[in-house]
Amino acid sequence: MCQRLVSTVDIRRKLSQVAPEAIVSLFEDWLEELEEAILNHIKEYPTISDEELAEQLKISKEGVTFLLDRMVKEGKIRSIP
Repeated sequence: MCQRLVSTVDIRRKLSQVAPEAIVSLFEDWLEELEEAILNHIKEYPTISDEELAEQLKISKEGVTFLLDRMVKEGKIRSIP
């Protein structure tokens, strides 16, 4: 929980330097929606690949990698070697 708060504060601080607060808030909401969608896809299809997630969510593979790394750091999912 603490790590998630620190991560969120860090992202908010960096974005607020270049974007209005309303945009930062919308971006954070969008990230949370994507994380929820990823969790739902993983629950339904436990062996889904990064590429398949990217295709389903209509974002880049790099975007999926970023979100998965963020979710691991926040303790929402476990990393599998």
